[in-house]
Amino acid sequence: MLKLTILLVASFISSGFSEELPSKPKRTELIDNVHGKLSTGVLRLSNRIDRFFGSKRAEDQANGSQIKLAYITSISKDGDIEHEGLIKFRLKLPYLENLLKLSFSKEPAKGQSKKEEKPSEAGTEGKDIKAPKTQNKLTKAILSEPSKWSLNFNTGVKVEIPPQFFANLRLRRSVYFGKWEFRFSQEFFWFSRDGFGETSTIDFDRPISSTVLFRLRNSATWMDETDEFQTEHGPSIFWQISKRRAVSFNARATGRSRPDLYIDKYSTNISYRQLLHNRWFYLETGPSLEFPKSNNWKGVFSYYIKFEALIGSY
Repeated sequence: MLKLTILLVASFISSGFSEELPSKPKRTELIDNVHGKLSTGVLRLSNRIDRFFGSKRAEDQANGSQIKLAYITSISKDGDIEHEGLIKFRLKLPYLENLLKLSFSKEPAKGQSKKEEKPSEAGTEGKDIKAPKTQNKLTKAILSEPSKWSLNFNTGVKVEIPPQFFANLRLRRSVYFGKWEFRFSQEFFWFSRDGFGETSTIDFDRPISSTVLFRLRNSATWMDETDEFQTEHGPSIFWQISKRRAVSFNARATGRSRPDLYIDKYSTNISYRQLLHNRWFYLETGPSLEFPKSNNWKGVFSYYIKFEALIGSY
C-alpha cells in the first residue's frame, strides 16, 4: 500500500513538469486594496507565495468565504503511518472589520496627550532613556492607518475520533521598511478539546529575487489549559519554481515556558507543493527531521503527503 501511494504521488509530480496553467488575469481591485501606496516587489512576492502555499495570510486576503478540505498521511522512519482529515471554514465579516477599524480611528479622551509618553526612567539614575527611532517608527506605523488592518474569522472541524471543532479570530497588519516587510498578527482561538489560546506572530520578509523569498519567523502561543507559552523561531526560504510548483526550506527552534523558558526541539523540513487541477486541488509533500530534547537530541525522521481542495473563494 505504501509503495502504491509513493508511485501515485510521483506520477502527480512528474505531470506538473509537462504542462503549465495559463496565466490568471490580474485582480486589480484586490491588488489595489492590499498594496495601497506600497505596490512593491516584496509584497507581490510574499502574497504570491503565501497564496500558493495556502497560508493564513492567504486566507485573510481572499475575497470571500471558503471551505478547505485536507487529507494528510504521515510516515515515520519506523514505517508507522498516521492519517488526519481536516475541514476548515472561513467566514468574511466585513461589519466586524469596519467596527474594528472605527475603534482604532477614535480620538484620545480630553486631557490625554496624543504624543507618546516617555519610557519609564526607573533605575536609570537620572539618565533619560529614549526609545530608538526605528522602534517609534514601527509603533506609529502599526497603530496608524486603520484601513490597513485585517480582521478574519475561521471555524472548522478536525476529522478524528472524536471530532474536534475549532474557531479563531485573527488580526493582521503589515508595515514596510525599504525591501523588508514587517507583519504582525494576533490570533485568538478555541478548540473543543484543548480549550482557548492565543498566538502572537512577527514575520520579517525580504525578496532575494523575483521568485525567491526569505522569511524570519518569531511566534509565541499560549494555551489556557496548560497556562504555558510555546515559542517558535527560525528562517524559511520559499522558491516559486513555476505557476503550479513551489518549494520551501524551513529551520525552526521551538521552546516552552515551564518551568523556565527553554528550547525543547530543533527541526528542519522541506515542503514541495504542486497545483494538480484547475487552481483548487493541491498536493503537498516533503521530509522532516526533528531533534527533540526528550530524545537526547537524536534525529527523528518523518515524511508527509497532503491533498488539499478549496471550495468557494480562492
